[in-house]
Amino acid sequence: MFAADPEAEADSGVPVHVAARRTHLRSVEWVSGTGEHVAEVIDLAVPGDGGPVPIRIYRPQGARPGALMYLHGGGWVVGGIESFDAACRALANRCRLPVVSVDYRLAPEHPFPAAISDCVAVAEWISSGGGELHGVRGPLVVAGDSAGGHLASLVAFAARDGGGSPSIEALVLVYPIIDATMSSESFRRYANGYFLTADTMRWYWSSFLGARYGSVDSDFSPAHRTDVSGLPRTLVITAEHDVLRDEGEAWAARLGEAGVDVTLHRFPGMIHGFFRFDRVCSAAGEAYDLIGRFASERPRATSARARAMSRLAGRVYLERGKPVSVLLSWTGKGPRNVLIRRADGTEVVRPFRGLRRPPEAVTAPEDVTGIDTDGRAPS
Repeated sequence: MFAADPEAEADSGVPVHVAARRTHLRSVEWVSGTGEHVAEVIDLAVPGDGGPVPIRIYRPQGARPGALMYLHGGGWVVGGIESFDAACRALANRCRLPVVSVDYRLAPEHPFPAAISDCVAVAEWISSGGGELHGVRGPLVVAGDSAGGHLASLVAFAARDGGGSPSIEALVLVYPIIDATMSSESFRRYANGYFLTADTMRWYWSSFLGARYGSVDSDFSPAHRTDVSGLPRTLVITAEHDVLRDEGEAWAARLGEAGVDVTLHRFPGMIHGFFRFDRVCSAAGEAYDLIGRFASERPRATSARARAMSRLAGRVYLERGKPVSVLLSWTGKGPRNVLIRRADGTEVVRPFRGLRRPPEAVTAPEDVTGIDTDGRAPS
């Protein structure tokens, strides 16, 4: 559908980022539609260090106490309130929370840290009661997809390092951008042919960082933070055929190891961007439902369990007598879940129950790489 865009040729005479924004906005009709009805929609502006930050508030019928701040995707270059309108309407209804969509400044005109500054300003405005006249009040859930997931992570770090201000109850990261090195296996495996390409991601990073592109700093690359403890409970959603898949799943594992209450859900068969493709993809609605359930849950005291489960990752176990690699493990309401890789290279998500500790002499086959083969059981 994108490739057949009849207006794409007319955009060829403008800067690349301008053409990309036009295509992104035109795509709303194709992939998102008009969205669901909500009780009230309010457009406002919140004071920020770089000037007023536009926001849109979606209030559902029968809203419960709390709020969800949504940070849109688009590689920090494209996207905005209008192109994520349908997704925010759906989230408001599923979560039964007012949703505050943030129209943060975009690159390359406004490189890092402009976007994060705007997002922190809106989070502080909500947390301090600035939105109470419009039915927006804590506890606050911060959510975002792709670049928005990246910004949501940085907002959470700013809150943690600022002594809990703004106050954030939970995070939702939908196929988040986490690692500026772009060095994961999925980045190579899905570099072309799956909507978001590796070259496009490099262009996004270069536009966002400007003169700092090529460097790696924990200020903008969450994967390079030395301490990830103390973050709020987190839901990480990934897509199977996405260059960002592995860095999102590695982030979930690292949060669990640090004692964060984390839940990971991979959507099989999906590509990057599916979250706003509600008109053409049923998985988008499933993701909205998943976030709605997560947002309504009470925090669980599972830090010790999260740490214990994360220690399963990197071990070799036996599945029906054959060695498999446990790549990732995470918490959840049901049995402990693991992502395993079999000898033929296929990966599958399944409960840990049924896997067995191998004898000392058993090691994984050579084509199962990057794993610990010493046969020890987890603590």
